[in-house]
Amino acid sequence: MFDIRPFDTNSRAIFQNVVESAQAQGSIDLRTAGHIAIEERERGGRYGYWMRYNQAKKLTKEYIGPEGGAELQLALAQLDTIKQTAAHAKTLRALGFAEVDHPTSLVLARLHNLGFFAGGGVLVGTHAFRAITNHLGYHFTPAHITHDVDLARPKAIDIVLPDETPTFLGVLKESGLNFVDVPDLGRPPGPPTSFKVVGHPLKVDLLVAAPPNQKPFQAREVPELGAHATTMPFLSFLLPDSMMAVTVGRSLIVPVRVPDPARYCLHKMLVACLRPPSEAAKILKDIQQAAALAVILCEDDPQHLEEVAREMDGPMRRHVAAKLPATLKSLHEWPHAADFLRHVIGQKPAPAGRPSVS
Repeated sequence: MFDIRPFDTNSRAIFQNVVESAQAQGSIDLRTAGHIAIEERERGGRYGYWMRYNQAKKLTKEYIGPEGGAELQLALAQLDTIKQTAAHAKTLRALGFAEVDHPTSLVLARLHNLGFFAGGGVLVGTHAFRAITNHLGYHFTPAHITHDVDLARPKAIDIVLPDETPTFLGVLKESGLNFVDVPDLGRPPGPPTSFKVVGHPLKVDLLVAAPPNQKPFQAREVPELGAHATTMPFLSFLLPDSMMAVTVGRSLIVPVRVPDPARYCLHKMLVACLRPPSEAAKILKDIQQAAALAVILCEDDPQHLEEVAREMDGPMRRHVAAKLPATLKSLHEWPHAADFLRHVIGQKPAPAGRPSVS
């Protein structure tokens, strides 16, 4: 069972204002806000120091400049921005907007700073779903908890790795988290495509679309990231269209690129078909996410869902049809959305009238 309800007009307006501010951010500071102290030196003069904890939870003392100087004024403005962003994140969480945990925020912020999302990289998976529902103005329950950050590459990402960290693993480590490669268990073992934090469940997976007529779930080089990614079936259907959204963290609001909602809806039904029965919980999560977006799109943008569905080829339609009964079961409280989804898959004429999830 799940529930999907629109946020009220005031909450949506607050969210949009915060999004505009967040998307105007340049580089996101991953450290805590801390405070700026003014100290007097023995030789005279008063100087500012920024006292705060870094990502490794170590207290740092950073020299800024003399009291009254331009450097100190700039630092005070930066501190104010950091505190405002944290306050905005707290407000959105209190209103019920979906959030990500702090380690995930650090990773996404590091990728934002690098230009991963601006350069074409896409956040997929449950974190993307939560960002999409926020963007569309809806509250979804239950909250799907995940520690997996799934990142997809539609094509070569317009990005340049820093000279001092010319690998994707090095970039992840700059979040302050102790990432390591996840060894491939194949025989012979292939290059790693996943990265995990030591002592924490957070894991980052790199994904690319499986080439036509080639076996999926293989490692493929991603030269611009200095890494390899796993080839995934049906990913080429998900990735052609994307949009910018944000993730809401404990103190960070991070701009990210996510898939088009209609493509995500149908792709989740495709993904559910690929999972073995042993992953029943993940299959249920896939179906719930697909059903929730069907409810939203049926009301807000039915024509777009129809247009995207027409792009599915025969095998895709058969896979989606195979998961249609389970998806429809999740839609028993939204019969109009269930009828519309049957129509989209080609099993029923378009329903009359418009539904409501209010």
